[in-house]
Amino acid sequence: MAKRKEPLAAPYSERLKDLMAFVAFTNKFRAVKRTIWFAGADDDSPERDGEHSFQNDLVALYLNERLGLGLNPFKLSIYAKVHDLPEYLKGDASAFPDLLGHVPTLSRKDKESREKEATAQIERDWGSKFPTMVEALHAYRSQKDEESRFIYALEKLVAVINIYQDGGRTFKRTGANFEEHNAYKTPRVRKHPVVKLLYDELRKLLKERESELFPVTGTK
Repeated sequence: MAKRKEPLAAPYSERLKDLMAFVAFTNKFRAVKRTIWFAGADDDSPERDGEHSFQNDLVALYLNERLGLGLNPFKLSIYAKVHDLPEYLKGDASAFPDLLGHVPTLSRKDKESREKEATAQIERDWGSKFPTMVEALHAYRSQKDEESRFIYALEKLVAVINIYQDGGRTFKRTGANFEEHNAYKTPRVRKHPVVKLLYDELRKLLKERESELFPVTGTK
């Protein structure tokens, strides 16, 4: 006679409760709107943090393999997933204001303090339950290894590629001209030499199509 299975123990319901909470956390993060429109997105549907992280994850793995960079794939993947997690608490801060007001953005002046607050909250909520995620977030923010610097620079490059392929809709909506945009991007893509080289190539395309992609005047 088969032994009767015992009813599910109490810890199971606690695990399910934690899972529900974590899924809710990821939903709050992936719903955060960014001031980036991409090819195929309608005017009311800019990029969101979840798809932004997914795209950068795949692009990082692609470039690592395609160019033979020899970077750690796990680090690349988890950094791409967690790099913007602190935005879950209060939202994204665009590099430039959205002049049409489609996506209200936060001030960049307080970005670092907001992200420190959110990172501390993530650690309190998930440090004991998902330490790998929290450790990866701290490692990314410290920018001490090549993989973290690669992801930092790469997300800036991928954003520009998305805008370029979309015909400059984001440039025109934010009002940033070529010089303003380039001044913002250049020091950030320098975090990794390969990303800088790719951005330098793309910058030439942006300059060649400046009148088509950018507004006549900038934000200043």
